[in-house]
Amino acid sequence: MTDFEQEFAPLLVKLSDTNAEFHGSTMLQALKSLEVLVPPNSAEAARLYREIAVLQAKRHELDAFDYADMALEANSATAILPQDRLYWMHVACAQIDVYNDSDVLRQVNHINAALLLVNSFAAKPMDVLRLRQDLGNLLEALGRHEEALASNMALLADAESLLGADAWDLHYLLSHIAQNFCGLGQTGEALQWLNRRLRVLEIAGDESRVFDTYGIIADLHFNAGDFGKAKAAHADRLAIAERNAKNAWVELASEDFGKHFDADGKPIPQKEKSTP
Repeated sequence: MTDFEQEFAPLLVKLSDTNAEFHGSTMLQALKSLEVLVPPNSAEAARLYREIAVLQAKRHELDAFDYADMALEANSATAILPQDRLYWMHVACAQIDVYNDSDVLRQVNHINAALLLVNSFAAKPMDVLRLRQDLGNLLEALGRHEEALASNMALLADAESLLGADAWDLHYLLSHIAQNFCGLGQTGEALQWLNRRLRVLEIAGDESRVFDTYGIIADLHFNAGDFGKAKAAHADRLAIAERNAKNAWVELASEDFGKHFDADGKPIPQKEKSTP
């Protein structure tokens, strides 16, 4: 057994144990101390940098992207990493908290790479659906509304086949599709998808999210100048709060109504948003 294997094997056991407890910074130091033992673009390098990438991704450190690139480069020369190990590395990198478009784009690339691998091992269908949903969210975050919508509509067809047309799990995706249409300036279409989301949530008895969805619907109607429908959505929201005897909901519903309408029920002019 090589020096690298002697040092790396126990670290890998600990990293693979979901119940293991360790300090991320300590583990990182231990893994990085092994860099001197691995030749460039070797099988050892691919394995080491893969673990560092996943560790750093779980810690939401941006250098995870760089270590993933190093792992992929080494693996392209050795093909040592199993497909599922590559898949989960890509997934981990796609879940880092990021704050600029260039890093979001890197996450899009990682999700696309992961999706290319799902048929090479027994990836769980729900995991794949969530990954595809993340892709739509990232495309929306980049302002690529049409691509996000196309991705989400394709996902919806597959999700309905797997879960059923009225499955509670669809409510996230239905909300995202509405957001895509909002991004495209198509408020009417967005409202149609939010109404479908309402139906799914009502079937499931998810009153909390029904309450929240009526708030979104009220905002969209008000911003579109359809004050009558905005009032109706506010009224429905208040009725849900009162039916559930949720004082905090009643206060919030009343407060949000007051942002749109005065005591006489007249619409309150909204401040124009400044253009960045």
